This record gives sequence, C-alpha cells and structure tokens, in this order.
Amino acid sequence: FAFMVGAGGNFSYNVFALLGLTFFVVQLVFFAIGVILSQLIRRIRSLVSMSLGGVFAFFALNLLQGLTADEILRYTTPFRYFDHLEMVSTRSIDMKYMWLSAVLIVVFLVVSYGIYLKKDIRSAA
Repeated sequence: FAFMVGAGGNFSYNVFALLGLTFFVVQLVFFAIGVILSQLIRRIRSLVSMSLGGVFAFFALNLLQGLTADEILRYTTPFRYFDHLEMVSTRSIDMKYMWLSAVLIVVFLVVSYGIYLKKDIRSAA
C-alpha cells in the first residue's frame, strides 16, 4: 500500500476498499459459523482445537479446490468466495459469492437465535 502510493504506482482506493470489504465479509461468515456451532454443540472441551480444526478443514478444501478447479468445491469454503486477483484486474466483486455470504450469515444467525430462544438456561443460584 505505502510503496504503491509513494512510488506513484497504479493504486486504486476503490479496489483497496473492495479487498477490505471481502476480508470483513469472510470474517462475518466465520463468525456466523462459530455462533451456530456454539448453539449446536453442548460442551466444547477445547475452543482452540475446535477453531483450528475448522479453519484447517476449510483451508484443506480451499487447497483441494485450487488443485482440481472444481466449481462446486468453491461453494464449500469461504476462502474461495472472493478471488482477489480477479478483483484487482476487473475492479469488481463477483456478486454471486457476496449474496451467498449474506444468505449464509443471515441464515446461520437466525437459526442460532431460534435455537437460543428454545434453550432452557439454568441459573447459577
């Protein structure tokens, strides 16, 4: 960023904003996955191992999709929703994956909230 601005390179603030937006959307997808898993799994012994295992599984699917170029595998991992090289060259986001991310976030959070409302939470007293 600083090098391109300082060197007078071809820098676009719009592309930079799009890249930042996609990172934020991927974080929201992982947040929604974490929230729904917290409602579905009763007792988690180690939060770190659960988190690392999930991220590693998505990363492995990302690598598998990269090797096979299978379009169906691209839907299974949030790491492949946004192709940053394509975004820089076209200066736009593939809206298909933006809508998929939005639907996943909303569905996971609404389902999580529904599960939370039906839970009988014991008091500490």
